[in-house]
Amino acid sequence: MNMKKNIIIVLCFATALLYTSCNSCEGTDDSFRSGSSKSKSKELIDKNINDLGQERWNKQKYVEIRDNQIATFKGTQNAKTALRDKLDYVYGKVLVKEGNFLMSNNCGSNHKALSQVMTELKNFPKAENREDLEKRYNEHQEMLSLINSMYAKQKVNSYNDLYNKSFEIDIKNKAGNYLKREISCVTIKNGLNNTDAAFSARRKDFANKVVDLYCQQTSYNRRDYNMIKTKLENLKLKDNSWELKMQDFKQKYSNE
Repeated sequence: MNMKKNIIIVLCFATALLYTSCNSCEGTDDSFRSGSSKSKSKELIDKNINDLGQERWNKQKYVEIRDNQIATFKGTQNAKTALRDKLDYVYGKVLVKEGNFLMSNNCGSNHKALSQVMTELKNFPKAENREDLEKRYNEHQEMLSLINSMYAKQKVNSYNDLYNKSFEIDIKNKAGNYLKREISCVTIKNGLNNTDAAFSARRKDFANKVVDLYCQQTSYNRRDYNMIKTKLENLKLKDNSWELKMQDFKQKYSNE
């Protein structure tokens, strides 16, 4: 009877050992599966980064990968750093590609988006071909400023001042040469097409300022009068209001 009890005890002990051993094996299998899960997660993030590089600029997707995928990835620090470096590299290329795309496709209607891309690109100084895009963009901005400046009025200090014709020539030449290389910016195209109207208004303003300063005189001088008249006639203005002011002044102060 005692021997039977001993046999039962031994069998129970052996069963317990076997159960413990099996649990140990299952733990090893779980660890393996956990490692496999990490590997899959890394592959998925890597795929998402590659997909990002094939699409148009999408900052929301970049932030999602950075903050919700890489930041929570349970891999080594080196693995996380490698993923982040790759993400920034790919995203930088996307920004450069987007900037060039916007400048080459109806740029005039994309100025706001283009500005947003260039602002975002400042955060990625190592982006591939970044300097080429920035050079292209800066030239574009200079041309916009130049086109906008054609509406500016010339400052006149004296009725002896000469009209600055080189201002008009410079704008036409620079904008024209720029559009031979960058044909997509509607804003610059339209500006160049409107130069005649803008310069006409600028010349008219100059003529009126010159005559107003001259008419502040209290005596008539034939030489000055003819000099101003000839100078303003060379501007070929359709509006002759300046000439009427000159005639009124002559009648008032001249004995001729």
